[in-house]
Amino acid sequence: MNTIPALFDNAVEHAGNQIWLRFEDSTFTYEEAAECIAGAASALADLGVGHASHVLVTARNSPEYLFTWLALMRSGAVFIAVNPKSTVDELRGFAHQVRPRLVVTDGELLASVKEGVDQGSAGSHVVMVDDITSEGSTETPPLTAGPDDIAVMIPTSGTTG
Repeated sequence: MNTIPALFDNAVEHAGNQIWLRFEDSTFTYEEAAECIAGAASALADLGVGHASHVLVTARNSPEYLFTWLALMRSGAVFIAVNPKSTVDELRGFAHQVRPRLVVTDGELLASVKEGVDQGSAGSHVVMVDDITSEGSTETPPLTAGPDDIAVMIPTSGTTG
């Protein structure tokens, strides 16, 4: 059984210069995406994120969030995707429940995320997604995720309707 990062590494080897992602006016080949993921993984490691670390992320549809998710998966960390429309109280509750090592957000959400997380989880550090994906080495870090590791947690209200 392979992990998603291992499957991605295999795809980079076989289709490196082919387009992997199109987003608005941007495109990324497999190789370019791999460099972005490596940079994000390096930056996350510099922030103390490693295997089994909980990382709360205000997930949005953007290449930066996608690269961060794949970098977290590569390191074996747990990506905890929260709705970017979550209220301060909901963020506080999520942070209190999962005690994240790190919280990743963007400029538009920064104030509410800081308010919710600072009161909900005193040890969490809030960083901007753009900082993670623009800093760090592009040397691919070792793959530490295993097929039985928890990769993603998606908190919900517990109801479906």
